[in-house]
Amino acid sequence: MKEKKLVKSLFLALALTMFGGTAPDGTVAPIMAQQVTGTLSGTVTDEQGAVVPGAQVVARNAGTGAEVTTTTNENGIYRITALIPGSYTVIISAEGFKKVENTDVDVKLGSSTGLDVALAVGNLGDIVEISGGEVLIERDSSQIAANYDARKVADLPNAVGGGGIDTLALLTPGVVEAGDAGFGNTNGANISANGGRTRATSFNIDGQDNNDISVSGPAVGIDNADIVQEFQIVTNNFSAEYGQAGSAVVNVITKGGSNEFHGNLSFFHRDSKNFDTLSVQERASGQKEAPFFLDNTFNMSLGGRIIKDKLFFFASYQGTRQAQNAFTQGTASALVLTPNGISTALQFVSPAIANVLKLGAAFNSPLGGASIRDLEKIKSPKPNKTI
Repeated sequence: MKEKKLVKSLFLALALTMFGGTAPDGTVAPIMAQQVTGTLSGTVTDEQGAVVPGAQVVARNAGTGAEVTTTTNENGIYRITALIPGSYTVIISAEGFKKVENTDVDVKLGSSTGLDVALAVGNLGDIVEISGGEVLIERDSSQIAANYDARKVADLPNAVGGGGIDTLALLTPGVVEAGDAGFGNTNGANISANGGRTRATSFNIDGQDNNDISVSGPAVGIDNADIVQEFQIVTNNFSAEYGQAGSAVVNVITKGGSNEFHGNLSFFHRDSKNFDTLSVQERASGQKEAPFFLDNTFNMSLGGRIIKDKLFFFASYQGTRQAQNAFTQGTASALVLTPNGISTALQFVSPAIANVLKLGAAFNSPLGGASIRDLEKIKSPKPNKTI
């Protein structure tokens, strides 16, 4: 019997080490490569501002009911680490004071949420309820980051149906979409933070490395907003735990189940006839309509409890159906090299560029029989001007 218990214990320890796990108190075992949790801290005082040592502080996860308990030290300070990001109810109690319950306290990924509480003298059975409370963010960290919770991820504009969730980073000050310079990110936007290289941005999912080893961007692109609990981009002063980052760090935390059942069903439609338009270059070439394109994307998700306060589940599915012409008849852009176009361009460019143009092969007829408007018919620059 002892041998069986030992084998079970070793198997459980190995499973937690390999795959991670959630402790019974609601904290996350610190086995991830990068941080996937948040911190709650603050000072408990009385109404006159004197500190209250030995006060009990309980952080209860609003979704799962998991609780973490601590007490204030001799200076009235408490600190709870390794909390799963989400909404919490914080309960503070001490002998001779009324109990205080702060609801809707938001703990964010990689952030230290500060919650200071002043207790009023009274019976412990009396409860003072505060919604939200006065919450101070990032009191213990100098990192500059933007956090987007599940509601913001669902409501804010992002490139649904092709761009990836990481396009949310473009809503952050100092973050732009840069050119790929030949190393394009096929799973989302090419993110540049504060002028940094796009290939210097690090991507993580639930604390695990998600960087493509050959090109910039994430190895796995997330296009389904339903599975995202929190999206974070750190643009400056990130800690040493983020190894290879030189520009920014993008962290994605996926959803989990809760005590209540929640589901979602959504549909995204895009077609070339109603929702696409031509670019300026395409219109200048005489193109009348956008190439045929049809995109239908549908998402469904469901989460809830299997055993209340103990075991939960969450599942999501995204299906994409796309149709487009591989070769488009009569709608190709005119901006290609033709024999007449090359001879015309050579008159207006510098010798260095002219040498490059001479090396290019001209196209006499486009693939598929599309029409081409020669470069010589495009408005030429003024005399004595070079391109």
